[in-house]
Amino acid sequence: MNRTLRVMDIKRGLVLSFCTAVLATLAGPVAQAEVGVQLNLRYDDPANESAGGTWDMLVQSSATNGVSAVRVVLQGITGVTGVDTPLSAIIPNSLAFDNVNSLFRFQPFGGVGVEIVAGDDLSGTLIVGVGTGGSSTGNIPEDDLFPDGIVGNNPWDNSALLASGTFGSARPQFLEVNPANGNLQMGSGVRVLANEFTIPATDPINAATIGAVSVRGDAAIDGSGFEEMLLGDANRSGTVNNNDFNTVINNLSTSGKSWDTGDVDGSSTGDVNNADVNAVLDNFFQSASNPSNLSASSASPASLASGSPFSLSGEVVAAFDLGMNPVPLPDISQNVGTPLVYQIDFSIDTSGLEIGELGFANVGFNILPANLSDSLAIGWTPTTEEVDTNGPAAGGLAPLFATNQDAGTPDDFAGILASIAGGLTEASDPRTQVGQNGSTLVGSVFLEWDGVTQGSVSTEGVLFSANSLSGQFLNSQLGASTSISFGAIPEPNTFALAGLALVVLLAKVDIIRSRTSANP
Repeated sequence: MNRTLRVMDIKRGLVLSFCTAVLATLAGPVAQAEVGVQLNLRYDDPANESAGGTWDMLVQSSATNGVSAVRVVLQGITGVTGVDTPLSAIIPNSLAFDNVNSLFRFQPFGGVGVEIVAGDDLSGTLIVGVGTGGSSTGNIPEDDLFPDGIVGNNPWDNSALLASGTFGSARPQFLEVNPANGNLQMGSGVRVLANEFTIPATDPINAATIGAVSVRGDAAIDGSGFEEMLLGDANRSGTVNNNDFNTVINNLSTSGKSWDTGDVDGSSTGDVNNADVNAVLDNFFQSASNPSNLSASSASPASLASGSPFSLSGEVVAAFDLGMNPVPLPDISQNVGTPLVYQIDFSIDTSGLEIGELGFANVGFNILPANLSDSLAIGWTPTTEEVDTNGPAAGGLAPLFATNQDAGTPDDFAGILASIAGGLTEASDPRTQVGQNGSTLVGSVFLEWDGVTQGSVSTEGVLFSANSLSGQFLNSQLGASTSISFGAIPEPNTFALAGLALVVLLAKVDIIRSRTSANP
């Protein structure tokens, strides 16, 4: 980095010259580390890109001491009218570079873009660690566009936030800069210039290799393939699940709502209706992906340790021949040698209601068969149980579950959702008491096992919600999963005994051979 950084009272009119000088060394020393820059776009209305939104610029560094300076030129950001536009237009992260103890400058550039330069004041206290993750300066532990609750799970976790701002109908992008002369250019040239601290950090003159430079957004409708966030993803997590369903149910039949409050079908009308429910169901337990390096969250871990207040259990309850005629249920832990179809019931148990919870609201989960098949294409078979909702009074019969289906792709067992009706507030209503007084059947699958090959049926991604005292579906939590094995699996000591028997047998053979050789 050019030593002119020591002079912090640079005149505003000379910012462009400063930018060129501060990064002039990039063509010199051999690169030692790598800097990546990411522009995250959060649309005000993901179903309407032209409505604009906000942007964050993130940086990551592989150098031990992080970024010492970075320069980018952006197109499509708004609110910039001159050098050092008021911070309401572009907001630096003061934990990184703040234009007081370090340098943060921006100005119109080339008539089409805005140049942003952030750099360290070498004459003062060095700001090290920018972009290195962990407890580094300005660090954001989780990807601020699609956080999933697991630090380090997404490529842009542990980034440093350099600046934020707004944009309008034009989608922001990086303009490319010629590293030789600093001018804008067309094509696929270098888009970002950066320096990193060498070791020791008192000599930050090392040019950084530029790594990933991309723009991501959370638009659900995009004509150019930049964004592919799914319709129905109300909380913009990257995955459609119970929480999105809860948002829609909690706002169903209301108007004047936004994407974040349930208008998730792409219509942008502000009305929350069955179209929004269907948008969630169509993409339930699906995750988005796109060419702009979006790393969506998964539904949830495959299992949870014991102690969860919610569990989903499976039980093999009946067997049928391939013509679906009932047959005696064999011991599935053994090799039964005959292909049969097995009915597996899935039930739920809940316990330990917390303050403000009335009872069960919904559950979503995946079923994973291994070496068992839905050969008869029966698919998910939900319970059709009805309950009396008003006691001795006439009528009052209602389905136990208002929604109970294999959502998303039909009959793929990925994304099964069972939910009571929204808005229930009576403690005596059996629909709020699902699983509280023993197991409650949710539904069944009918899977064929060849009777020989070891197989299994397990669940994953079990998410459940509670119904509040005011009839609102609360945020989802993880529930315990289940697994059922088909076919005999020898215990470890069985393997050991078998191995010992083989050794003894080989020893006997060797002795016999020796005796035969000695006594021809």
